[in-house]
Amino acid sequence: MLWGSLKMTRSDKVFFRWVSMALNSGNAEALGRACSQFGTYCFDDEASATRVGMIEDEVWEQMLASLSDTRLQNLDGSFRFVLLFLSEWARSSQKQKGELLSTIDATCAKFLDDASWLLFAELLGKYFCNVASLNVLNRLSSGGSPMMRAVMVEGYWHLGRTTQLPELRKAVLRRLEELRDDCELLVSEVAAEKLQDISL
Repeated sequence: MLWGSLKMTRSDKVFFRWVSMALNSGNAEALGRACSQFGTYCFDDEASATRVGMIEDEVWEQMLASLSDTRLQNLDGSFRFVLLFLSEWARSSQKQKGELLSTIDATCAKFLDDASWLLFAELLGKYFCNVASLNVLNRLSSGGSPMMRAVMVEGYWHLGRTTQLPELRKAVLRRLEELRDDCELLVSEVAAEKLQDISL
């Protein structure tokens, strides 16, 4: 826990306490209510003088630590917390984004909520949109449940539609062609659909 950090304000600690209470009770609705107040708690008047709109490393580290928490990973509705990384993308530094990429790589397959997988796929394909995130997608689409692998195809779709780099787009198309021939019907059907869409 990082709650004792000098850079964690009283409001920061309140936010993470509410998150922990929601996870302890397995209450996805309470988790959603807490996450909807992230800006209020972590960018209140107490913090605004020093934060200038950016997320403190200690707050970010606690957010990343939550992704490794089995209580969150096992929660149906964990996507409510994962959404924070999309909504707060602009407030995170390049260093923090790099840490998030490594954490997604290490934790995504451990989540049970397919809506969280979908958000991770969007982060990798649309937000990161680079070779490093392609490599993470390649690893995630090569193992795990057929459902998770099929959801990761969405990440390739975002990446193929977003990137301005011809070589990266070609790599996405090659991978989708491989997944189109996957032995799992669910994976192959989704890959075929997205491949056709990108190629239009």
